[in-house]
Amino acid sequence: MPTNEFNKIIAIDPGTGETGFAVMDYWSLLSYGVKALKRWYGPQKRIREVRHFINRLVDEEKPQVVLIEKPFFTQQKRTALLLAIVEEIKAVAEARRLKIFEYSPVVVREFLCKNGRATKRQVAEIIVAEHYPELARYLNHQSTWQEKYWSHVFDSVALGIVYFRNNSL
Repeated sequence: MPTNEFNKIIAIDPGTGETGFAVMDYWSLLSYGVKALKRWYGPQKRIREVRHFINRLVDEEKPQVVLIEKPFFTQQKRTALLLAIVEEIKAVAEARRLKIFEYSPVVVREFLCKNGRATKRQVAEIIVAEHYPELARYLNHQSTWQEKYWSHVFDSVALGIVYFRNNSL
């Protein structure tokens, strides 16, 4: 195993409705999931909810690095809230003196699929085929909401893969 001092990471796919996360120690996938934010909460309460969640995750997992997927901007009402959520995640990491890396979805897709326009599904299939076959059960779902829900986990794991490939010695 490389002697990289930043082996344990938390990778986060921030969202205004769901926030995906993956905890990895070098190439081991330790835990993963989706934090569903309460949609009836106003923006300030959702931001607080994310802050509490990230603080708890950092307390439990004790990572050295936090990875964040950079928001992909479209003209949506939720853009301001998403930016605030990302800033809150960074603030928690900075307060804990953790290293922060951000990757855009295009960079992640280009890195994993050799195609910056690859779909979320293509990224997920590469992750399952090449790295974590135990995630295969989250690939095929009856409903689009389930597929969207679990895509947050795949996006988080993809961040971890990119980080470890870029930082392996």
